[in-house]
Amino acid sequence: MWDGQYDSGMRTSDSSNNILIRRLINQTTGEKFTVFCAEHGASFQTGVQVSGEYYTPTSEEMKKACKIAYLGWYKNNPNYVIDGGILAADMIWVRWDYVFTQQLIWEVLGQSNAYFVKAEEQQGYVDFKNRILNELEEMEKEPSFSGVQIEIDAGETKEIIDENGVLSKYKSVNSEVNGITIRHDEGSNSLFITANSNIEKENINISDSTLKGIGLIKDGTESENTNIYFAFEGDEQDQLYALKYSDPVSLYLKIKINQFGRLELSKLNEDSKLIDGAVFNVTGPNGFNQNVEVENGKIILENLKKGNYVVKEVSAPYRILIRYRFL
Repeated sequence: MWDGQYDSGMRTSDSSNNILIRRLINQTTGEKFTVFCAEHGASFQTGVQVSGEYYTPTSEEMKKACKIAYLGWYKNNPNYVIDGGILAADMIWVRWDYVFTQQLIWEVLGQSNAYFVKAEEQQGYVDFKNRILNELEEMEKEPSFSGVQIEIDAGETKEIIDENGVLSKYKSVNSEVNGITIRHDEGSNSLFITANSNIEKENINISDSTLKGIGLIKDGTESENTNIYFAFEGDEQDQLYALKYSDPVSLYLKIKINQFGRLELSKLNEDSKLIDGAVFNVTGPNGFNQNVEVENGKIILENLKKGNYVVKEVSAPYRILIRYRFL
């Protein structure tokens, strides 16, 4: 690689020099890259040949720096490789985008908290920083029900509405995971989940990595090999390049399954014969309270939610008539 840089003419409080605008040229292919410094204060010489390696960043800190680079510069200037033309008077806003992106990268990497010397540039930076950080927060925002327990009956289909209004940006899916069918149509703010009627688990947690695997991710956050960290040998500063957001945003589902069972009880007399007519009161979970009369010698209750039930006899199957005679 060949180093290259241009003096932006914009200076901050932590340096006597102006912030530099950087690019790299691949000596083998001739390909040119607009890049950003990942090491504040390290050397970078124009026209010097450098060698090293490059890779996709994996640390959360560097991934965030790449997101800043994408949102601040590459999103709006994906094909623009800087040259001396960026110093022209009518390129001031493009120049500001680059320099402000560079300063914010140093901030998120914990390398600088400087302010711009010129008041108008400092105000421009504050506005730029707020806008980019708000965009970053919006990109990272998940649906309102992510990680919140969702209760559903076995065999039921439930529609869940996202109060954050970001689910519409998620890609379409229709897949089954651990007995739960998950359906979403891109552009819709609803997620439909169906619990299989024969499901046995009472609690099911579906991680964001699992949902990423079936494709339930926010549009524009797909993982793509377009983020590069250039690590050079010696004292030459390391640099980064980020053409995409490239950090999939999904969600986390926490589901409680209401399973159902069957209660059957037989009423026998002292001769072990079935007796009709008795009435039992049955109480249980979620305020269940029902009187049931014995028919064909049994009481039967279907579709009961899982839990403990109390059965009490409230009336006998027949009355005994006792006659008194007074002497």
